[in-house]
This record gives sequence, structure tokens and C-alpha cells, in this order.
Amino acid sequence: MTNSDDEKKLIEELKKGVYGWYDFGGDTDVLVLEKGSDEIAKIDADRKYNHIVSLCAHEVCEDPLAFLCDVRTHLNPNGVLLLCGNNRLGIRYFCGDRDKYTGRVLDGIDDYMRAYGRKEDAFTGRMFDRHQLEGMLQTAGFSSLQFFSVFPNIEAATHVFRSDFYPNETLSGRILPLYDYPNTLFLEENRLWQSLIDNRMFHRMANGFLVECFLNDNGKKSDVLSVTSSIERGREDALYTIVHADWKDNPKSVEKRAVYEQGTGRLKELDNNETTLRNKGIHTVEGELKENSYTMPFVRSLPGNRYLEELLLSGDTDGFLKAFDAFTQQICKASETYEGIYVPDLNTFTFDRVKAEKQQKEDTVKTMLLKEAYIDMIPLNSFYEDGEFLFYDQEFKRENYPVKAVIYRAIVSLYSGNPRLASVLPIRSLYERYGIDRDLEKWQRMDGLFLKKLRNEETLKNYKKNARPDGGVIHSNRQRMNFSADDYQRLFIDIFDMTEGRKVVLFGSGKFAEQFLALYGKDVDIAFIADNNKSRIGTDLNGIPIKSPEDLKTLSHGEFKVIICIKNFLSVMEQLEGMGIKEYSIYDAGRAYQRKRHPIYDPLQSDPVAKDKEQAGKKKYHIGYISGVFDLYHVGHLNMFKKAKELCDYLIVGVVSDAGVRKYKKTETFVPFEERIEMVRSCRYVDEAQEIPLMFHNTEQAWNLYHFDVQFSGSDYVDNPYWLREKEFLEKHGATMHFFPYTQSTSSTKLKGLIEQKLI
Repeated sequence: MTNSDDEKKLIEELKKGVYGWYDFGGDTDVLVLEKGSDEIAKIDADRKYNHIVSLCAHEVCEDPLAFLCDVRTHLNPNGVLLLCGNNRLGIRYFCGDRDKYTGRVLDGIDDYMRAYGRKEDAFTGRMFDRHQLEGMLQTAGFSSLQFFSVFPNIEAATHVFRSDFYPNETLSGRILPLYDYPNTLFLEENRLWQSLIDNRMFHRMANGFLVECFLNDNGKKSDVLSVTSSIERGREDALYTIVHADWKDNPKSVEKRAVYEQGTGRLKELDNNETTLRNKGIHTVEGELKENSYTMPFVRSLPGNRYLEELLLSGDTDGFLKAFDAFTQQICKASETYEGIYVPDLNTFTFDRVKAEKQQKEDTVKTMLLKEAYIDMIPLNSFYEDGEFLFYDQEFKRENYPVKAVIYRAIVSLYSGNPRLASVLPIRSLYERYGIDRDLEKWQRMDGLFLKKLRNEETLKNYKKNARPDGGVIHSNRQRMNFSADDYQRLFIDIFDMTEGRKVVLFGSGKFAEQFLALYGKDVDIAFIADNNKSRIGTDLNGIPIKSPEDLKTLSHGEFKVIICIKNFLSVMEQLEGMGIKEYSIYDAGRAYQRKRHPIYDPLQSDPVAKDKEQAGKKKYHIGYISGVFDLYHVGHLNMFKKAKELCDYLIVGVVSDAGVRKYKKTETFVPFEERIEMVRSCRYVDEAQEIPLMFHNTEQAWNLYHFDVQFSGSDYVDNPYWLREKEFLEKHGATMHFFPYTQSTSSTKLKGLIEQKLI
């Protein structure tokens, strides 16, 4: 995908996360190398530096030792080389990420035996482990080294730890993994970090290294134990959080330093917020603001999230609930509360007082609001000390903000850091306990918008979309490893084989079954749903009866096929095999299965359909797709269908359901869904009309369903960034987006306006 100029600039800034925090002692003449030997060759032979930063430059040199020797010649006797490099034994590569230089899995792990095993193999670059780096650096003349471990990667480092320092916080809630090739992953890296820490393997398997290199033993090594970087937040919010050591190498203080000059305002707000909270009786870690940094003492107590996790996982559910009640009481204690209407300004997502006062007179649905809400009062930003929670990092304050929105953040931040919690106490239990479940979607949306803005998600959308792991892909890849190629094809790919003319039985009535029915329920003849859960037997799912697996015995061999719709399917496979049933497949919720075509027209019909059939293959596109609500069906819709059909052989129209309109457009239709889709079906230019499943509403999901060649849309979206990104996705997959001129004379919006004004 194409990156915007703003995105490119921010991505370039992210590289500073690995070294930008380093104390260069006022030295502004720092040499940064990225391209290996070519850069060194251009430097004057007599030129010396106090600091040289090498960003993986040694990895693209066929002779890295020679490169390091050249770097040494350009350092002053007391100079420092900061060598940044990827670790070939990084945990990301054991999770399935492809090698950075060869583009293949495991090449670095086996030390490039297959990649560069022959003389004719072209060198593209390579990574090194810690032992190899130590050997090369010492041979090159660097006698004193200090290693730091880098996560999630060198290019966008957010966490740096000195190799003798082990964090005591839950990292899975702090670090967001990023990959070069997320589609090949089969393990979730963030679920492994704690085990690596517990087994003292964390540093050896870091994804990258920063090495502080000195030419003699007199060099003054950095006193930094760990660094957290938030450069992605932008110039006003980006901070370095730095843990400093004392003279015995024990943690001494925590410094929050502005990455850019504009960030000093954020530090002042942090200082003011912490002071305000203390004045209200909330325990906070007391700090001191000086110029562009805010310094606090290092706290050795157990982090608040770890305390709550250990309580729940120990089986003390009552103790956990009592402790979480105390936590929520602190949230409420931080501010005065009142009952009122919350209306956000969607541009800044702060309180819109004018709209709230207007709605106050019309709306009786009220919620408890905090006059001053500290929305980062979450377990992750606290310690548990002497029977109380001690807060820190309270950078953000919102006025007139719902209490439940802050409590929701506290719950989600805790559970997302440790998935084992849900097996002891489902997260919904806490939602219900604090009355969050009634407006859950609202609190989810508020939290999502806050994080989206904070993390610059809109600017970095393409970058993160291409680098973040997908749980469905990981699940699919992992399952594939358990089967031979032939078995995997039969079980997971060709799931609709042997369904033609047979009855299909779904096994499982949970989310996977719901998803299957929404996407493919009309493509097969479903007899019933089998489920081992006795409480569900005798009920139905979308009108399909749920029965006991024993009912499968009433069907004859060759009469049916079972499609398993359960995440943990192995026990069901064994159950079916034990019943002598061999004809089954497994629905993979992370895979896109192409749907059958459901043509509306009769192929024997006369013009214009027959004429279209004659022209099949001569048009610009084969399969076209249009999505919309199509409320108050009018000539503009008709013209769009006609123009689309003139350009494609087969036109599919996706119609948004009433529930979809409520969820995504926050309004109601004038015409109900059944009537809207029937009007679309009745159009002679439409070959197939389908309801758009509630959870599959965007272009990417539609393409996964239909594999169309073109999506048609109105020209009013031609410059819309969202639609341009969708167009880029289609072009990446061999399809495209075609924009039609907007019909100025008639539109659903205009018709609704006239109806509301009682003019028609």
C-alpha cells in the first residue's frame, strides 16, 4: 500500500526509538550510518567522531568485520559506537516471521546454511546473534561492551532493556508486536515474553540489540536500565520513559523526557494532574518537573495489574472482586460526579457542552459523569503498596466524562494483558458488575477512538495494517502444521466438497457457526446443527434446530457431510471418527471461502439479459460489486446499476441490513430491509443481491466473499481517504474501484429531507 507523506515522516522518526534517548553529552555532531561500507568510504580518512550510530549497517556488508574496523578508525579514543542490529535468534523469527533479508522463514535461525550455502548465492544481508556480535566487535578493537535488548523491532523500538535488567511488569499489555511478514506467523509472541523472563531467556531471544561499544575499559557506560518510547504519538505527546540506575546498578529513578520540544506541555499536564490527584487523597508517585523532564523515584512494589492477576489466578475470586471494587472507587474519588448526558465532539472526542445542554432537555437517558476524568487510571499504571493502589503516568484528563468509560478501560487493559484471566472469571462478569454491559458498544467505541488518536492510528494505518499480527491467520497457520498437505486441503480448504445434493450438518452452535451461517448459510442445504452442550439442544440458531450429535446416526452414509464450526475441533474430530463418520471438514473462521453465485435472472430470458450473456467476456470487468443501503429506491440507484452492468458480466449488490444501518450509520431506514433488498433484486441489471453480514461490512471482507474484479461507488467518495485505502487493497489483489458521477438531482438524503419537511 502507498504510504502518505505524513506516514513516511513518522515512520522515519520511529527509528529514533532505539537510540534517541541516549545521552550524547551535548554532542550535536553524531554520525548515523544505515547503508554499510558505502557510507564509510565517503568519509574523510582523518575525520573523527565522539559518537557513531550504526543502524543495522553491518548487516548489509559482506564483510561486517572490515566495516566495524573502518568505523573504529573514525572514532575518537574515548568515542562510543552505538551498534543497532537484528537478532537472528529473535523470538519473532521463532514465531514464524520471515527473515528480514532473505524473505524466508528460519534462514536466520539456522545461520543462513540454506541461504548462503553455495558460492553462487547472491548476498542480500544477514543478522547475527549476541555471541557473534561480541566476537566481531572484540576482534574489531572494541574492548568494552554493554548490551541492550530491543522490542518489538529495531525500526520501531518502543522498549529497550539493559541485558542485566528484567522487567517486573506484564509486557503483553505494554508492547505491541510488529512484523515484516505477519502472514507467516504461527505463534503469538506477546504470550511468550513472561515465560522467557521467568526462564532467563528474554535477552538472548530479544528481537534486536543496541550495543554500547568502547575502545577502552575507561568508557563511561550508560546508567539506563530500560526505556519506553512513544514516538508514534506525535510531537506533542511523544515521551521517553527512562529508568536510571544508581552506582550499584540498582534501579534508582524514572525520568519522563519529552522527545520533542513540543512535548514539554504534556509533562506539565502530567505534573498538574498528579498534584491534583494527591490533593484529592489519591496516592500517586510524587515527581519533580525540571525543564523538559519529569523525574520520579523508582518503585519496587508489585505492579497493580500483576497484583490483580495473581489474586484471580490463585482462585481467590472474592478477593479479586473486592480489590477491583477498591480500584474503581479510586477512579470515582478522583473527581466530583454528577448525572448528565454525555455528547462527544467526534473531531476531538472531548465533551461537547453545547450539544449536551441541548440534548439534556430532550433526552432522559443519563449516566454518571466525572467532572474531571483521569482516563489512564488503569491497573497497568499503578502499583499495589501497603494495601492500596499507587498511581503514576496520569498524563490525560477529560472533562465531563462517563465513569463507566474509565472503568471499561481499566477492565479491558487488565484482561488484554493476560488472556488466562477470562478462563477464571469471564470479562462479561465485570461488565455486568459495574453496569457496563448495557451500553458496552459505546464504551468500546470511546476507548477505541481515544487509543486511535493517541497512537496516531490514522496516520500509521497502512504501516500497522501491514505489520501487525492477525489472530485468525496465526490460528490457521498453526492448524496447518498439524496435518499433511493432502489432509489439510481436504479438511480446511475444500470444505464444500461433497455438499452438492447432500444435507449439511454444522457441528457447534457458537460464534464460528454464527459466522458460517451469515456468510455461507444460503450456499448449502443445512439439515440441523449438532452440539454437545445439552443446554442448547432443542433450541435453534437462526431458525436452524440444534440437536444432539446422536441424531447424526439417523442419517445414511453418503447422505450428509459435517462441517465442524468449533475453534478447538480435535475432540470433535475424535468424536466423529468414533461414530464412524469420515465425511467432515473444518470451517476456518480466518479463511475466505469463495461463495457460490446465486443469479437472479433466468438464462433463457429475453433482452436485455440474454444480450448481456452474449456480451459476456467482452466487457471491461467480469464480476462487479456495489454495496449500499438503497433506502427510498430512486433513479440514482437505477442509473448506477445500469452503468455498472454495462461494464461487467455479473453484478452483485450487497444490501446493508437494518441492524447494520443502526450500527454503522446511527440512524433508521424509511424502508425495511426485506423490501429494500427485494427492490434491488427486481432490477433487471442486478444478477445477485445479498444481505451484507453485520460483521463483514467493508471492502476487504466483501472481496474475500466474492472475489470480484471491480467495486463500483459514487464519485462523492473519490477523494475520501478511507475509500482510497480500500481501492489500494483491491489493486493489491488484482481488482479495482470504479467511481461513477454522483446523481445531483435525486438522492436518498434529499428525499428524506423532503419527507421530514412534509413536502412530499
